[in-house]
Amino acid sequence: GHFAVQLAKLAGCTVIGTCSSAEKAAMLRELGCDHIINHRSQDVAAELLKIAPEGLDVVLEGVGGQMLKTALGSLGPKGRLL
Repeated sequence: GHFAVQLAKLAGCTVIGTCSSAEKAAMLRELGCDHIINHRSQDVAAELLKIAPEGLDVVLEGVGGQMLKTALGSLGPKGRLL
């Protein structure tokens, strides 16, 4: 995930990171994430809809379970899941 954030930023992408604590949010901020969602205290799907109302173009998802379902539901019409 760390490399993905950095590569996406180098490519000019808007990067959204998810985490479970303030400490991890700080790390994501340092890496360059434009938006950070704490999945323990925020509704990820609702936050993604606010950030990208047309859906996401690309999602890198490695957690599975509910996070995978949320990622799939947040993809735009031609969005890709990695």
